[in-house]
Amino acid sequence: MQDETKYTEIAKNLLNKLGEHTYVVISNSMFPFIKKQDKVICFKKEVLKIKKYDIVAFHNRQNLEVPLVHRIIKIINKDNKIFFKTKGDNSLSADKELIEYNQIIGVVKQIIRNKSVKSLDKTYFKIYSLFIYFIMSVFNSFKSVFIKVKNLIKKEKKVRTDDNLIVLRQSVLTKINDWKNITKQNINLLNEIIKDNLSVCDVSFGGGYCEESFNFIRNKIKVDYKAISQESDTKYDVIICSRVINIVENCKKRQQIYNYLISILNDNGKILISYINQTNGLFLKLKRKFYKTFTANYDGPLFDDITYNDIFVMKQVLPETIYKELIKNNIKVLKKIEKNNVVSFICSKI
Repeated sequence: MQDETKYTEIAKNLLNKLGEHTYVVISNSMFPFIKKQDKVICFKKEVLKIKKYDIVAFHNRQNLEVPLVHRIIKIINKDNKIFFKTKGDNSLSADKELIEYNQIIGVVKQIIRNKSVKSLDKTYFKIYSLFIYFIMSVFNSFKSVFIKVKNLIKKEKKVRTDDNLIVLRQSVLTKINDWKNITKQNINLLNEIIKDNLSVCDVSFGGGYCEESFNFIRNKIKVDYKAISQESDTKYDVIICSRVINIVENCKKRQQIYNYLISILNDNGKILISYINQTNGLFLKLKRKFYKTFTANYDGPLFDDITYNDIFVMKQVLPETIYKELIKNNIKVLKKIEKNNVVSFICSKI
């Protein structure tokens, strides 16, 4: 009986270790609570037991090999799915990507540094963890204001707009929520016009199929792909042009896109044209207006340029502007939807 009890305890201990993961932290994004080279031990938790302000290790979709260790700052329940907003305590802003439960490796329970162990199961370490988080939040708020003031005084650099960055702007630099919104809105519109017997083509700058096209491909509908300016002898009944027209810098380049779409469209065909109507804040608009007005030979980004790390992302354009451009280029607007930063047009030839 004693041996049986002994082996039962061994089995329990083994089961308790299941789901345990240990990682060495490789950045200071959670400094000072967690430092570079600290070891963290985390355990898998049921989704409903994960709480706001828990520190979690998770896989980011941009880098599946190296897990991140950040704090959950918001739990979002949307469309019967739970999403987590995360942030490093030492970061100025929250992580761009919302994460789902299947991306979470585990909740951090222990931090090991120089042979000392911080256990987040203990109340005083939990309180200390939250204290550090709120102190760093205040510090980072002041730091953000300082950076904005510094940027106001310092002249902005001219942003890169090379054509070889177009695919980067079209995909990686698009916000996750905008990507989801534009995909959902466009699929609903395309469901009304794509039929089994129609020829369909996806058009962009060489980045491959958009998510809307993949939706129809998965449903056994053939969709061709053309890069803008690629010669084509084929005419199509439906053309999908998503997230393209506002990632070029001016109306002249948009006109080239319109001309290409018309050139490969059947006479009775339809085009879906959509874009993200993201806008800059008032502070940034005024700052760029100031530079343009009072700085000699200013060649930095204009007030309506959306930029990221000195890379031009997209041009802020009004739906009315695009509507007028379409008419001018012999494209008739049949339907327009503007919702959640997304503008979509269903068009035909005039």
